Amino acid sequence: MNRIYIILVFILCLNSQQTYSQFVVHDPTHTLLNSTEWMTNVQKWVSQINEMIEAQELRLGLQKVDQLKELKSLKELADLVQITVST
Repeated sequence: MNRIYIILVFILCLNSQQTYSQFVVHDPTHTLLNSTEWMTNVQKWVSQINEMIEAQELRLGLQKVDQLKELKSLKELADLVQITVST
């Protein structure tokens, strides 16, 4: 009995042919879910980029403040040098 099953399975395996799909499956629910996820991700990316731009502008402003402080200290140093040279 087992031999019959083994032979039957062997014949079925040899006789199997490659199958091709005939219809394209479209799942509107999955497409909608995927689209809404993409939209929320794009909104997050845009907000992150805007925050990065604001942070860069803040860094540039802080660098300018630091440069002004350096310039002020250099001017004070130059004034001190002038005072000591003139006396």
